[in-house]
This record gives sequence, structure tokens and C-alpha cells, in this order.
Amino acid sequence: MIIKTYVEEGISPEQAKTGWLSEEDDHARRHGSLRPCVDGFLEYEIDGIKGILLAYRDGVPPGSGRIWVPGGEWKRGIMDPAEALALKIKEETNLDISDSNHMGMVSILWEESPYDAEELKEERKKRKMGEGIHDVGHAFFARAKGDLKLKTMNPPIILVNSENYEEIMAQHNAHEYIRFFIKEALKIIN
Repeated sequence: MIIKTYVEEGISPEQAKTGWLSEEDDHARRHGSLRPCVDGFLEYEIDGIKGILLAYRDGVPPGSGRIWVPGGEWKRGIMDPAEALALKIKEETNLDISDSNHMGMVSILWEESPYDAEELKEERKKRKMGEGIHDVGHAFFARAKGDLKLKTMNPPIILVNSENYEEIMAQHNAHEYIRFFIKEALKIIN
């Protein structure tokens, strides 16, 4: 897949980064627009066993308490999705990645939102803003190395490979997005 990045003359990625937003403005922004994300289907090795790294999302929606891959919201001002992924993986797992391979994109409309401040719900309804969160994400395969330290995910750490794929997907009731792209990532490993 070809990904092109363009920065028009007169602005820089640094200028595009946002500063502080009020809670109300951030709430409106998040419920009124798409949320760009990057997810890493990471080949990782523990005790001589290789597989795609999974853990459970922390208690923050969307996907809280679900088995997932490291990744998340792509921050404004970071121009390249592979760079956004590397930063997100480092932030969430302390791992370094290499050999990034863009596998595809996904669009997920989540009912659950991490931004559902109770005191702002009425204002959101009055302004006819969207409910839930709409993520549009880039799914990447990458190889990961380093000392794994989960920061926004919870144990158990799970490595999925061709031999245990069906069992793990069923046992952990994995989301269809995770199932699909793990299969794609396993094709690259094998």
C-alpha cells in the first residue's frame, strides 16, 4: 500500500500540533470527528516463542477489558503513520519496532467512549453531536524488540501464532478486527 504525506508550504508539522484544549472543546472535537489511530500487530519473542503480541486494554474505553494489540490515537502533527506507530508502541510497551509493514485500514464505530463526561452529555445532545467514538485506523505489522513494560495494557501477555490462533481467539472472544489482522500478520511471519 502506498502512503503519501504532503505538507503545504507555509506550515510545518510542529505548527500543527495542538496545545491545551478545554475539556468542553476536547469533548466536542472527539464526538464530532473521526479519531485517527495506529495499531501494531507486533512479532515478539518471549522465552524462544515467537508470535503476535496481545494483552488486555486497560479500563479506558473503547475496547476496555478486551484483548488487543498495542496502539491508539494518532497525534496531530506527526506526519507519518509509521512514525506515529513507533511512538505509540514505545509509549505503551517500551518496545522498539522495525520492519513496519502497512497491512490495511479499519473503521470502527464504538458505542463506548473514553470522553463521555457525564456533565457534557446534555450539551452534546443539544448540539446534535455524535455518540460513541469513530476510529479510523492503520494496521501495521512490525517486529518488536526490547524490555516489554506494559503501560496502558494489562496482563496476561499473550503471543499468538499459527498453532494457537484458533484457541486464543475463541478463549478471549477477540474482536473481528483483531482476528482478521492477526491472520494477515501471521502470513508475514510464516
